[in-house]
Amino acid sequence: MSILKNVIIGLDQTVNCLIRLDGEWGSPDETLSARAWRVRAAHPAWAKWIDRFFFWETSHCEASWQSELLRAHLPKGYRSGSGAK
Repeated sequence: MSILKNVIIGLDQTVNCLIRLDGEWGSPDETLSARAWRVRAAHPAWAKWIDRFFFWETSHCEASWQSELLRAHLPKGYRSGSGAK
């Protein structure tokens, strides 16, 4: 992953931490997009607006949420749960 993409994701996660929604602060390891998909039942407009912003991607928020579940954003050693290699 490029340094620019890493920095952008880090900023995204930082902004997510600063947003309080339904009495809960954002997780430091979750992007706004993944959170928007996770809370879409209570706040459907949030995911819709983010998906519109990323118009060149299909279902950006859902894909981000899936990536979080798969831990795809982590270094390979952390994804398998076997420790860093």
